[in-house]
Amino acid sequence: MSKVLVTESYLSDIADAIRTKSGGGTTYKPSEMAQGILDIPAGGGGGFSIEDYLGHQFTGSATFTDSDVGYFSLQNQTGITSLSFPNATTLGNVSAGGFSGMTGLISFSAPKATRVSSSMLNGNTSMTSVNLDKLDDTSTNLLYGCASLPVVVLPSVKTIYSQTFRNCNNLESLDVLGTNGFTNQNNMNGCTKLNKLIIRKNGVATLSNINNFTGTPFASNGTGGTLYVPQAQIASYQSATNWSTILSYTNNQILPIEGSYYETHYADGTEIL
Repeated sequence: MSKVLVTESYLSDIADAIRTKSGGGTTYKPSEMAQGILDIPAGGGGGFSIEDYLGHQFTGSATFTDSDVGYFSLQNQTGITSLSFPNATTLGNVSAGGFSGMTGLISFSAPKATRVSSSMLNGNTSMTSVNLDKLDDTSTNLLYGCASLPVVVLPSVKTIYSQTFRNCNNLESLDVLGTNGFTNQNNMNGCTKLNKLIIRKNGVATLSNINNFTGTPFASNGTGGTLYVPQAQIASYQSATNWSTILSYTNNQILPIEGSYYETHYADGTEIL
C-alpha cells in the first residue's frame, strides 16, 4: 500500500469543509475531525433545522432554515456571533427572551419575520446589526439593553411597544414606518445618543408619553435631536399631543424627509429602491 503525506493544508481543508457544512466556527484537532463529520446534521450545508439543533453546541455563525419556528431558545449562549433565520416568517412563538443574553452575538437577521416574541433580543450587549425588515410591530423589551447598536432600521414597523429600545445607549439613528407610533412609556428612555428619528409614514405617529424620550438628546435637558417626517405632516406634528411638547424644546428641530439624505437612503446607509 502506498503512503500518503498528510499536510497541514490538507487537514485545514477538511476542517473548513466541516465548518461549511455545520454552519459553525468550531476549530478541530485532527483527532476530532471524524466526530465533527458525524456531528453534521442531516441537511447540512450552511444551515440547520430546529430539529437538528438538539444536542448541538454552536460557535461562530448559526443559520436555521425553518420557515415555521415554534418554541425555541438559545438564551444566554455565548459562543454564537451571528444568528440567522432567512426563511422564518414569524418568530412570535419563540420563548420569551429566546435569544436574549447572548453576549457574544454581533448580528441577528430574520428578514422575512413579521412577528417576534417579547424580550427576544434583550440584553445582547455586543450586537451591532439587526435585520427585521418585514416586522410589523415590535414586542415589549425587544432590544432593551442592546448597548452596541448604532443604528436601527425597521422599515415595516407600525407600532413600537414598551421599552423596545430602552438603554440602547449607543443608538444614534432610528428609522421606522411608524403608522401607529410609540405606545406606552420608556420606548427610547436612556438612548443617550439618539439624535435622529425618521418616521416615514404619512399621518402623525402617536406619541403616548413624552417620557419615551427621557434620557435622550430630545429630552427637555438634552442637547437636541432632529425629527424627519414627510413634508405634508410637519405642521400636524408641531401641533400634535406630546410631539408639540418635544418640538418646543429649544434644541430640537423637525425637517422634511424630502430633500434630505433619508429621502433616498435608510438611516443605515442602504439605498431605498
